[in-house]
Amino acid sequence: MNDFFRLDHDPATGVAELVLNRPERMNTMVPAFFPALRDAVQALDDAGDTRVLLLRGEGKHFSAGMALDTFAPDGPMRAMLDTEISQRILQWLSNVGVRVASGQPDSASTIQPISG
Repeated sequence: MNDFFRLDHDPATGVAELVLNRPERMNTMVPAFFPALRDAVQALDDAGDTRVLLLRGEGKHFSAGMALDTFAPDGPMRAMLDTEISQRILQWLSNVGVRVASGQPDSASTIQPISG
């Protein structure tokens, strides 16, 4: 059991249901969600009796994505971003726009910088 989701599993049918369970936060995710998800799915795989995994969100929204407070100045992502290479990447991303431009239907898409 964790604060992010509940996992119901019926070995007889081979059906498992993972329910995101933070409806008051629109089922947003925080960094600790991902190891919990990995461990839950690994446990199902190790048991070897799950054929189907259904994913759904409790409440009105499936998920609004990452919780914005994760990216706050004092949030969990701060330590990762406090490296020189991370700062350089963030600076580059803030200065350079990228768009996908495609030509004719039979030509390959290309990625080009947005100027101006």
